[in-house]
Amino acid sequence: ADKYGQTPADADDVFAALTRTAGERAAPPENPMSADRVRWEHIQRVYEMCDRNVSETARRLNMHRRTLQRILAKRAPR
Repeated sequence: ADKYGQTPADADDVFAALTRTAGERAAPPENPMSADRVRWEHIQRVYEMCDRNVSETARRLNMHRRTLQRILAKRAPR
């Protein structure tokens, strides 16, 4: 996949990504997400894919169920 973009994206971002030529690179984001935020987003995405089942999510993420419960109990990082 050579056409990709960051989320959230608006229609202009999607259009720019799809019409970019192969040699062009996207400009880096002005305010990239922190590593903690990326981790949180990934966990939340898998959690929703598993219909909010903590045990199944923990298995898919290869982590202990109790560790995942502690992570989910915290607020999202900024």
